Amino acid sequence: MLQSLRVCSRQTASRAFSRQAGAAASIEPTAPVRVRFAPSPTGMLHLGGLRTALFNYLLARRYGGEFILRIEDTDQARL
Repeated sequence: MLQSLRVCSRQTASRAFSRQAGAAASIEPTAPVRVRFAPSPTGMLHLGGLRTALFNYLLARRYGGEFILRIEDTDQARL
């Protein structure tokens, strides 16, 4: 009896996930898109940060929003 309940709940969860994934693909933003990227001020830019910046830029471009590159120099010892 317990095994059949587990199988049933997995199928139900799978169907619910499929419906959510389909619905999420058709969501359009209702407010202007505004994304930013703030690279680390003390380290070199790495591939993960570059990927995030690219995705943010493409998202802003797709929906007519703005991409903000936030650069801060918090390392006062180097000045």
